[in-house]
Parts: sequence; structure tokens; C-alpha cells
Amino acid sequence: MSCFLSVPLKQTSEVDLVKPLVSYVESLAGLSAEVRVRTVEGIVELDKLRKTISSQFLSKQQSSLELMIR
Repeated sequence: MSCFLSVPLKQTSEVDLVKPLVSYVESLAGLSAEVRVRTVEGIVELDKLRKTISSQFLSKQQSSLELMIR
């Protein structure tokens, strides 16, 4: 007789990444204004991608996998 272990799926919750990361970047000395702007844009893009991945059901299709890889 085999025994199976049931493990619930991991759930994620909303997290505000933008505010703390932007304040950290702004606190760094020696960064040019251009680098700060590009970094903040990257942080906003990262937050958008995270929200997209965590808020919708992703199938096993190639497009969903590409979104997760990005």
C-alpha cells in the first residue's frame, strides 16, 4: 500500500516593491541622474511583471513560460 503526501500550493500576496527599492536607489551616493531614472524604470517594470505573474492563472503554454522567464 502506498502513502501519498499532500502539499498545498504556495500562495503569493501583494507586495509593494517599488517604494522601498526606489528609496534605496535614491539613498545611494555617486549615481548619476540617468542611472537612477533607468533603475527606477526597471524597478517599475519588475513590479509590473511580478503582479502579472502572481495575479493570473498561467497555463503550461509557451507564452506563459516566456512571461515567467522574462
